[in-house]
Amino acid sequence: MSPTQARAFHAVATAGSFTAAARKLGVSQPTITTQVKELETHYGVELFHRHGRGVRLTATGHELLAFVHRMQQHQQDAIGYLQAVQGLSTGALRIGTYSPHDAIDLVAALQRRHPGLDLSVSFGNSRQLEAGLIDHHLDVAVFGCRGQRAEFHVLPYRRPRLVVVVGRTHPWSRRRSVSLRELADQPLVVREPGSEARRAFEEASERLGVLPRTAIEIASREGVLAAVARGMGAAVIFDEGPIPPDLVAKVAIRGAPIVTEVDVVCLAERRTNRIIAAFFDLAQAMRPMRP
Repeated sequence: MSPTQARAFHAVATAGSFTAAARKLGVSQPTITTQVKELETHYGVELFHRHGRGVRLTATGHELLAFVHRMQQHQQDAIGYLQAVQGLSTGALRIGTYSPHDAIDLVAALQRRHPGLDLSVSFGNSRQLEAGLIDHHLDVAVFGCRGQRAEFHVLPYRRPRLVVVVGRTHPWSRRRSVSLRELADQPLVVREPGSEARRAFEEASERLGVLPRTAIEIASREGVLAAVARGMGAAVIFDEGPIPPDLVAKVAIRGAPIVTEVDVVCLAERRTNRIIAAFFDLAQAMRPMRP
C-alpha cells in the first residue's frame, strides 16, 4: 500500500464518501476513486460498501483503518522528531579528542545551550581521530589535523606549545628552560606513534639533527605524567590541561617555540548538519586569543 493509497483510503473512511474525501484532499473525485480501487484490486479485498448516500467500511476496512491511523501517527511523530532536531532540542553528537582540555569546555558550553542533546566524548590520538571521522564513528573531533585534506572541514582553534616535564627529584626540576640538544642526552618517556605531541617534537629534533633517546613509550598523557613522576625519564607534552605541580615540574623549551594547531574538525560533507554546525559556531565564539 502506497502512502497515496493510504491517504485516499483514510480520507474516504473518515469523510464518509468519495466526494467529501476529494474535497478534503483537494483532488478530483475520480482520482480518489481510482486510488482506492487500485488498493482493493491489488490485494483482492473489499474495503467499502458503496450505497447511494456514500460508503460504509467493511470488516476488512475497519481493521485496515486502525493500521492506517497508526501509520499516520508514526508519520506525525517522525515529523515532530525532525522538527525537534531542527531546533536542537534533541539529537546526538559524538565528539572525539586527544585531550579533555579543550573538548570538555566546548561540550559543557554546548550542553548548557542545548540541554536536550545526547553528547558523548571519546579519546584517541590524531590517527585514531581521523579514522573515526572518516568511518563515521565520530561526528566532530578536536585535535591537530595535519595537512590540507579535502575530506575535512577544519576550524583552527588554539596553538599550544610543547614543554618538558620532569619529576620533582630530577636535576632539571628547578630550571626555567632547557634546549632540544640537552634533551638528546636524557631518557625520554614518549607517546605512541600517531600522537601530535610526539610528531611535533620529533620534527623539531630532526631539523636540528638531534636524535632523542626513548626510554619507554606510553599511550596516554596521564600515563606519561605518571611515569615522569616516578623518575622514569623526562617527557615533552603540550602545555595544556592540568599538570600536577606536586608530582612534576614544567620546564620551557629554549629557542624557537614548538607549537601546533588544535583544530575542530568534521567531514566536509557533513559541515551543514545542524548539530555539527552548532558545535562549530560555539567553537568559533570560544576560540582563545591566538598568539
